[in-house]
Amino acid sequence: MAAWRVLVKVLRARYGIPLDRVYAHNWIDVKDARYCEGCALAKMAREWGE
Repeated sequence: MAAWRVLVKVLRARYGIPLDRVYAHNWIDVKDARYCEGCALAKMAREWGE
């Protein structure tokens, strides 16, 4: 989890991505309603502000 938080911070800084543009795959391409770990990770990134 710590490595993921660093990665999100680095990628956002490098590419100038604002928090409201951090998405999970299922938020964009809703083909499958099954649980997606990326949804939880994107939500955490937005909540943590990283």
